[in-house]
Order: sequence, then C-alpha cells, then structure tokens
Amino acid sequence: MSRFFEDYLVGESIMSPARTITEADISIILGITRYMEPLMINEEFARQSHFGTRVAPGRLAVLFMGGMAGNTGIFGLDNLIGLVGLDNIQFKSPLKAGDTIRTEVKITGKKETSKPDRGVVFHSETCLNQHHQVVATLDSAHLIKTRPGMGVTSA
Repeated sequence: MSRFFEDYLVGESIMSPARTITEADISIILGITRYMEPLMINEEFARQSHFGTRVAPGRLAVLFMGGMAGNTGIFGLDNLIGLVGLDNIQFKSPLKAGDTIRTEVKITGKKETSKPDRGVVFHSETCLNQHHQVVATLDSAHLIKTRPGMGVTSA
C-alpha cells in the first residue's frame, strides 16, 4: 500500500528482509566497476590482511541498502518521485561473501516543499550483518507525493 508524504511519522522504523551476499554478487560488481584492489580480488593477499579474507567494495553495501530499503515497502513506487540525496555514509565493518545482512530504515524528518504536490522525507539506514554488527550507515532523502488536495497551496 502506497503512502503519501503526510503518512510518514518521524521516529518510525522498519527492518528489511534479510539477504545473504554471494560470491556472484561481489564478482558482478567487481567486473562492472573494474575494481582491481588485491583485497577484493586476491584471496592469498586478503588472507594476510586484518580481514582474513576478501571483502566487497564498501559501496556495494550502499547499493544493497538501497534495494533492501525499497523491499521494506516503506516507499511505494507510485508515490515516490525520486532520491534527492545521500549523506553521511560511513562504513563500520567489512562486507564479505556469506554475510547475511538486513537494513533498518528510520524516518528522521519531513519537510514541505514550495510545490504543493510533494514533500521531502528524510531517513537513516543502518545495515547490520548476521552478528548484529553495523556494516554501514547513511542518511537519505526522498521526494514523495502529497495526498491529492492535501499539499501546501500558494495564495
């Protein structure tokens, strides 16, 4: 069920379904992005690192977080206008093949815009692994449609 700007409550949170990161997930992203870091592509090198194995690019966590946030149902595609920004991205723990992650989405604020048919919804996302360790965090903002006839009107 789609929600309009007015339906979001500051402080509400929702947890995404879990997803296990596979070698294929990481390989596809490494191939597309042309990452050539030994820590990501060379198991023997990575085994000698403080991680003890290969790790995924941190930016992959951000991609998964976006997909998992979408899978919570908190943003309906028919009322979502678009992503406005990502801020304060932090990587806390490595993401590895075999990790099972979930993303918590928490509404942190709302702001009306000068256009009566839309508003900005601010939220934070926290990605957790199977050990409940924080993998990554970020703040995000989406432009969301207002309920027809309910938006701010200019006089």
